[in-house]
Amino acid sequence: MFGIFGGGAEKLVVQLNLGFGPKGDAVREKLFSMGTRAVPALIKCVANSGGQHTALMRNEAATLLGRIKDPRSVGPLVTILQTTDDEGKQNAARALGDIGDKRAVDPLIAALKDRNSGVRSRAMFALATIRDPHGIEVLASVLHKDTQTVYFAEG
Repeated sequence: MFGIFGGGAEKLVVQLNLGFGPKGDAVREKLFSMGTRAVPALIKCVANSGGQHTALMRNEAATLLGRIKDPRSVGPLVTILQTTDDEGKQNAARALGDIGDKRAVDPLIAALKDRNSGVRSRAMFALATIRDPHGIEVLASVLHKDTQTVYFAEG
């Protein structure tokens, strides 16, 4: 079934630009099924190494890294939190929550001050998912003060 996509993770990552629909779904599922073998290619994509990866490709790669839950992904995803790409930061925060690595707690706390409410919301949800005591303490304080973001928080 995946013969039309051929090759390893590097070739499949290029196909992430197919977006949504049967072919895009098949590419994402094939990369997910490769598990940790796909992680280096996905990390390269989210880092936009070489500048050839579109925003769609980077966001899809971040989502897949969260699903695979490989701790090698934490550093590159944290780097995305420090960019100006709001959608990328939202996807990175979600992926960091999915991975659940405590190294993401401080960068997610910093993301609670982001100008974009979507980024703040995803950071809140990620901190709640990770359940680190320090992160929960900060999150409780923010939730008490920031009712607008709480209203938009995902469940």
